Amino acid sequence: MRKIVRLMKRVAIAAFAGLALAGSASAQQGGSVLSEITNRGTLRVGWTVNYPSSFLDPATKEVKGWSIDLFNDLGKSLGVKVEYIEDAVATMPAGLQSKKFDITIPLGITLPRLQALTFSKAFMKAPASLAVRAEDVSKYASWQDMDKAGIKISTTLGSNIDLFVSAAFKNAEIIRVKNQTDSAAQVIAGKADAWANSTSTLKDVVAKRPELALLPNSEYGASPLALPINQGEFVFAAYLNEFLRVEKANGRMDEILTPYELQGDTLE
Repeated sequence: MRKIVRLMKRVAIAAFAGLALAGSASAQQGGSVLSEITNRGTLRVGWTVNYPSSFLDPATKEVKGWSIDLFNDLGKSLGVKVEYIEDAVATMPAGLQSKKFDITIPLGITLPRLQALTFSKAFMKAPASLAVRAEDVSKYASWQDMDKAGIKISTTLGSNIDLFVSAAFKNAEIIRVKNQTDSAAQVIAGKADAWANSTSTLKDVVAKRPELALLPNSEYGASPLALPINQGEFVFAAYLNEFLRVEKANGRMDEILTPYELQGDTLE
């Protein structure tokens, strides 16, 4: 019995030592991207159309949105310029892993994403809803009414919304497209019956597109929103956490979110 106890102690000590070494290696690796950013003088941000977080202003052809304002503040805090690199949600993890960019627009935290990426602390909540053609909104009392055979729901491939829709809708057909613009177009053209996305995105688009309407009682899921970076970049993650804390404490976060009526969606 004593031999077994001694053996267990040795295994525990070895395991602890291994974790300590792994943590040390991860910390060293984690500091690299922050050093690369400051040495390069540029913060590279992966983005895609994600109203009202990030979108292309048709008048100026500049990338705008509340997350863009946040990244511009992050660039100032680092003393570097910000470069925006367009991508798609489904390929953003690969873009971070290949160092195509250093960070991406805020994404919902999901278990599959946690297997590939490291996230800052969650700072917003992102409920998910449905938008339908305005002429059809009276046909459905809630999202459950749309979970029927023959109903087609469009969403963005690889997004956290894709994950929620797949879990919630057992009978409707899920149509996965590259980006939000394609999802909206599917519904407007009659190729899909509903568009699944974050509630904030749908509210923003519906306000601009009278042919679409937000379906009442259509929130079928939610996820915490955070800033994704390459896996193991813990030093950069610590910097981002402190940056977000300061943005909240000095009122800048509310200032950024208020024009989009999102100031109530922040997390403590």
